[in-house]
Formats: sequence, structure tokens, C-alpha cells
Amino acid sequence: MNPEIYHLLSEAVEQKKDVKLINTYRSVPVSTNGQIIELHGNEARITTSLLQIICGRNQNISYINIGFQTLIARVTNSDLNEGSIDFSDFEICNNHIGKRKFIRVEPDNLLKAQITSPEFNPDDQGQDKWFNAWLVDLSIHGAAIYVHPLIFNKATLGEGDSACLKFNLTNPGETSANQVELKAVIRNTTSIEDKYIRIGLETNPDPASENFLTSYVAHLQKKIIKELREKLDRDRPVTRV
Repeated sequence: MNPEIYHLLSEAVEQKKDVKLINTYRSVPVSTNGQIIELHGNEARITTSLLQIICGRNQNISYINIGFQTLIARVTNSDLNEGSIDFSDFEICNNHIGKRKFIRVEPDNLLKAQITSPEFNPDDQGQDKWFNAWLVDLSIHGAAIYVHPLIFNKATLGEGDSACLKFNLTNPGETSANQVELKAVIRNTTSIEDKYIRIGLETNPDPASENFLTSYVAHLQKKIIKELREKLDRDRPVTRV
């Protein structure tokens, strides 16, 4: 283990400092306090809330804030009876989950979307073309999509390039879909297992679209938290008397 990381962890154990675990469930952030109760070699055991344990099982990782430092670690085991998670492979990282201005949510299923950008068609007399994509998460002023590498390679896209994103969205509990079209700026691109390119977008909705997205995100966030609690109830061991 990195000596700096070991010093952080051991100091937290000795001084019984609270640490903060930050994870996501379907892109909704879940932040809870915890305490390191064991530290051996490259592994540590942390007690925390049961909801955080379910998130850790789902993501297989967790971010851990200790003072002003953020670590990322791999979940190796968890115990709902004890309320603990075992971690290994600690690394220092930058965590943006708790610093986002707007809550993100992951739709129930991947949603078909389309994206266009002036960068997609430099030889087509300025006429934009729309390309297929999958919407994987969404906030009031942001989105993430997956596109096929062949589509992505039609242009060299990078941070700061303009784009436009459109998709159909149905509020939870409703049946009719609304078409949403958003002006956007590309903020980051990441290769996902050489199968897709993930594009992170900062979006600028018009007032009507912003109102609709605000309602959609709020409804879906409540549904996701309810789903997380139901998952905990299913996984929680039955206490015998």
C-alpha cells in the first residue's frame, strides 16, 4: 500500500476519525459516515450504513473521504449483520460525485437518443447529421451517452466541442413521451471496454425543457431510492428469535 494512504488510514483508526463513504446507485449519490475498525496490510474494514453496503455491492467500489483527501477502493466483502465493508486496492483519486451541482439519475432502461455536432460532417456543406446513441444518465444540466466507436471516429470530438442531443422521455407514472432536444457542450470522452465511447455532456435546456427535466429527475430519484431500500430489505438477513 502507498505509504501516504497507509498513514491516512492508520491515523483514522488511531484517532477514531469518521470517514465519509460516497457511492452511487443508478447514478444517485449515497453519502454516509463510517469508521475504520480494522487495518491489515492492503485491506481495511469499515463500518457504515446498510444502504452504503448495498451500493458497494452493486458498484464493487467506493470513494472514501478522509479529511481533505479522497481515496477509491475495491469492495472485497461485506456483512449486513455487522454493518461492515472490506476494502482493498486503495488509490488516491479525484471524486466529483459529491461535488456535482445537479443530481444525476440512471433511466430504468437505456434510452435511444441521437446526437449531432458540426464536427461530425466537415465535408457535407455544413448540413448536420444525427447519429444514434444511448442515453445512460441524465441531470437537469448534464447527460452521458454511449456511441459506437465507428460513429465517434467520424469526427475528432473533444472537450469544448458543441453538440445537440435529442431523445424521448416519459415521466414515471405517465404514458405519453416528451421529445427533448438540448444544446450541449462535450466535457469528456471515455472508452468503455473498447465497445462504446462514453460522452459526458453539459446541457443548456430551454425553460420548458428544464421544467420537464426537473420533474423527471425528482420523480426518478425517489423511485431509485425506494428501489435501493427494497433491495436492502431483500438482502437483509432474517433475525431468528
